[in-house]
Amino acid sequence: MSRRWALRLSPRTTTLVALLAGVLLLPALGALVWQRLAPAPCDEPLTFRIDINRADAAELALLPGVGPALAARIIDDRSKRGDFENVAALRRVKGIGGAISQGVAPFVRVDLTTR
Repeated sequence: MSRRWALRLSPRTTTLVALLAGVLLLPALGALVWQRLAPAPCDEPLTFRIDINRADAAELALLPGVGPALAARIIDDRSKRGDFENVAALRRVKGIGGAISQGVAPFVRVDLTTR
């Protein structure tokens, strides 16, 4: 006669085992999901650059860290104080510091010859 061995766990122990399994498996599952949802890397170079001395509010709002309100302040500053001489000159606008200035640098250009 064969005897079957059954593992009998209390509800508390079962809950602890389930929590432990979840804690151990959740990071792996999250990484798998992230790999499927993350966009594929792009090897193409940036193809657009906005001239900060000619751009309207809608174009400026496309820049990283610049929303509609900040775009309006950029245009207001530009109309009152004149063109920006370089990207770093954006820092004269209230709300633009070093982080935003550096963040938008790859996406902007300054053209002082066409006015």
